[in-house]
Amino acid sequence: MPAGKLGSLSAPVYFLNMRDERYPVGYYILAPYSDFPTPEGWIRYCADDWHQVGRLQRILLAQELERARREHIREHLVMEPLRKKTRDSIYSTMVSSSTSPEMRDFLRDWLKLREDKRKKHEENLYHRTLYLHAMEYDARPGRRDNEESVNLDVINL
Repeated sequence: MPAGKLGSLSAPVYFLNMRDERYPVGYYILAPYSDFPTPEGWIRYCADDWHQVGRLQRILLAQELERARREHIREHLVMEPLRKKTRDSIYSTMVSSSTSPEMRDFLRDWLKLREDKRKKHEENLYHRTLYLHAMEYDARPGRRDNEESVNLDVINL
């Protein structure tokens, strides 16, 4: 990554939490636009060279992966007992003498399919692509820092 100023990119503005109870102390967030006012309890920063932008990207990525990991663990702790209860209910239906062979086959296949899907979604957590827009994309020449526009001619509605 080349050192120095950002060229045609506007420097990303971000905030560091110091007193906002909704987030842990030391938590970083990006400003939605350059002139966004600094929220109460936060410190305003600006990454104005490639080294700072790369550092910010690494911090935001680590934060997001940690948040996703915690969410995954919480979801597992909450949902696993419910899945077990549902699975047990389906198994009891499967072994019931009143269940037809066709229904037994269907329930067995349904349970297998659910487990296969769950593994796939768990793997997605570790294969996500996260990046900081300022690091990967260049702004078009002449775009002002706070200009947000959409070319409706190129959007298919």
